[in-house]
Amino acid sequence: MGSGKTLALTYLAYINSVKKNKTIYSNYNLYGIPHYLIDTLFKLEKMKVGVFVADEFWLWLERFGGATKSKLVADILLKSRKRGLHYYFTSQTMNQIPPKVRKVIDYVAYPIMNPSETICKLLIFQGSNPSQSSILKTLYFYTRPIYRMYSSIEEVAPLSEKPDDKLVLNKKPLRSWEDVKKEAEILGKEL
Repeated sequence: MGSGKTLALTYLAYINSVKKNKTIYSNYNLYGIPHYLIDTLFKLEKMKVGVFVADEFWLWLERFGGATKSKLVADILLKSRKRGLHYYFTSQTMNQIPPKVRKVIDYVAYPIMNPSETICKLLIFQGSNPSQSSILKTLYFYTRPIYRMYSSIEEVAPLSEKPDDKLVLNKKPLRSWEDVKKEAEILGKEL
């Protein structure tokens, strides 16, 4: 229904959950994929071993300044590998991501939708500077099942600094195809 960034991110969450049996953390609601919703700095700090999918991650990074932003970036840079945690995130442009984070990006994925938006081609590049010579692999997937796993009109909540002591596993059922079609209508799209 758009350029496919959140669709591809959700597909990667699904693959890591179902095929690789990884724990999924997310900053947006997922349906049919057990996950921990991360919406506070405290919960971000508690994540261990798994995959964190963050839609429009740059909004969180941009929201904070000074010590909080430095702590957020340090948590990403310094703790992710030692904790067995992988970050997958979307951004409108790479320039929105702080340089310290861009320097340690292992892969960039670029979704390309077919004209009818029924198939997504996902190009995966080695490193943070995609080029023809850095293509690592190409994945293809049908979009229809993935559209049921997230809401394309959900806005990512701002990252809160409030204390919160619980990570709660969310197990929301897949959304109906009718709900997906209603969202498409809201966005002026056809599926």
